[in-house]
Amino acid sequence: MLRRPFALIFTSAVLGMLVTLPAQASTMASFRLTNTDSTGADPVMSVLASIVPPGSVVPPDPATSPLTILAGSFGFNPDDLKVSLGEGTTPSGNPFQALALDFGPGGLAPGGRLYFSLNLAAASDGVVNLILPSSVDNLAVSSYEPPPGSTPIGDGGTKVPEPASLLLWTGLATFGALRARRYCRARAA
Repeated sequence: MLRRPFALIFTSAVLGMLVTLPAQASTMASFRLTNTDSTGADPVMSVLASIVPPGSVVPPDPATSPLTILAGSFGFNPDDLKVSLGEGTTPSGNPFQALALDFGPGGLAPGGRLYFSLNLAAASDGVVNLILPSSVDNLAVSSYEPPPGSTPIGDGGTKVPEPASLLLWTGLATFGALRARRYCRARAA
């Protein structure tokens, strides 16, 4: 009977998962929110925006936020940002969805910018707009194309390991398992 070392079986299983697992890429829409007030004005403490079409933004997981803060954001404390997603119907029966951002005690400073991505529902066609109330004149929101290779700030949900790093760590784990096995055999002899 041929005996295979645990490390070889483990490595084969991990590599097999890399080949057989389907890619589950989620669609994201990215935006830039800017406090257009001049220096010396009060910070913006909170923002409420309508999402059009309703139902197009969802958290990637019920325990995480639908919003990921992108690199380049400034003028607020990312740890203080609270994100709420709400849905319902209007008095006339039309569906609506809203995104609420609470910047915490420091707010979004004049000139500050929040670059962010929103996780979109699988049924979304990828075209999403954020509409600020007409009474808001010190904020601007627009679509944003993150630079290639930009990284999120903070949590933003589960991060999927890159295949190269996964292979590196698998190789290191295999090497460690083989060394441990040799050590145990040497001590037993």
